Amino acid sequence: MNVIQRPLAKEFSATMKDYIIDSDTVITFSVKYNNKTILDEEYVPDADFKIHVRKLGKFCQQALWGEWCTGSSLLQASAAGIFEFYINDSLDISSYVLFCRMQTNKAAAPAAWLSEVNRKITRPDSKEYAGTVIVPGQTIQVTV
Repeated sequence: MNVIQRPLAKEFSATMKDYIIDSDTVITFSVKYNNKTILDEEYVPDADFKIHVRKLGKFCQQALWGEWCTGSSLLQASAAGIFEFYINDSLDISSYVLFCRMQTNKAAAPAAWLSEVNRKITRPDSKEYAGTVIVPGQTIQVTV
């Protein structure tokens, strides 16, 4: 068994990479989030001995959305979480996934601005909002 492609350590849910595994045997693939197993399935290789686990980003997005709207509260406590991916009950990678609907070619690892657009029209006296992911101790200087 050989993992050809896997999600990165930090991913946006909208652009998360699929798993591609080269294997000649059936594997067990599972996903844990908040110490709960949210997916546990067996996968059979295709004729090319490849296993494709597709749309993991959409799956993680649904898991984040479910956690996001717990109970009757509409406040959003977190838009990101750590997902652990297991192959045959062995941890393959932990990925910090950020809830995102925007298709972007930007990587989630650097401190990229979440509100990036290629072209933007602004009006005088209109408010501008920017969002980013900052690690503890990191500083960002914004000049307006």
